[in-house]
Amino acid sequence: MHARLTRVSFVARTCGAMLVGCLAGGMLGTRVGAQVPDQRIWDGVFTAEQARRGKAQFETNCGACHGAPGSGGSDRSGPALIGGDRFMKAWEFSGLNQLVSKVFDQMPQGYPSNVEDAVKLDIISYILQSNGFPAGSNELGADLMALREIQIVRKGSTQAPGAVANFALVQVVGCLAAGPNNTWLVNRTTEPQATTSPDASSAQILKAAADKPLGTTTFQLVNAARLHPEPHVGQRVEVKGLVYRAPNDNRISVSSLEMIVPACGQ
Repeated sequence: MHARLTRVSFVARTCGAMLVGCLAGGMLGTRVGAQVPDQRIWDGVFTAEQARRGKAQFETNCGACHGAPGSGGSDRSGPALIGGDRFMKAWEFSGLNQLVSKVFDQMPQGYPSNVEDAVKLDIISYILQSNGFPAGSNELGADLMALREIQIVRKGSTQAPGAVANFALVQVVGCLAAGPNNTWLVNRTTEPQATTSPDASSAQILKAAADKPLGTTTFQLVNAARLHPEPHVGQRVEVKGLVYRAPNDNRISVSSLEMIVPACGQ
């Protein structure tokens, strides 16, 4: 079991403005990555029985804040969870692991340990079904690494797995290194994945990333010096921030940097 050993985190509230200033010359909204659609979520990632169980559990554990069935409303403390546009605006192009991790770690708000993870998976299945996603033959599981590879996308979307727009908020895993002229680099990174939070991922996701195969891409880290990354050279880290990619120019304006394990590994 890999313990979370060190935390270095900085949230850049003006991250967008800083990145645009530092990375002038890029085209806003340029798509990167292979143009191959990922439609696995439309093959069914939960069962009808699991969603049926989840409906009853949603009403018991979530209805007080989110309405039943998930309609939210002005008299509710939580947002609506059912309704295609609202749900997709919050989660589109995110890995399914991000939704599962948030429910595992934060829901019910203030009392996440009151509901077992197996029950939460049933509830998530019901939320997905209620937002139009179909049931399949296998139940939704808790393997966050596997769920990370399943994107929440609209039916027929041409967005590729891992393909994100320049200046999107992303997460990568790689090896921290000092670069020339007082710069910082993250080498051998995984493919950038869209994320909804600039903060470091949960301990569960970081643990799962400890043995994830790395890639071949290097990103220069913009604004990394303020996080004082010197003690983490050579370590496997998670980096979140705004991404920019162009031929021979890959950069991330860093919002958080989190050590995963003290040695980068293979």
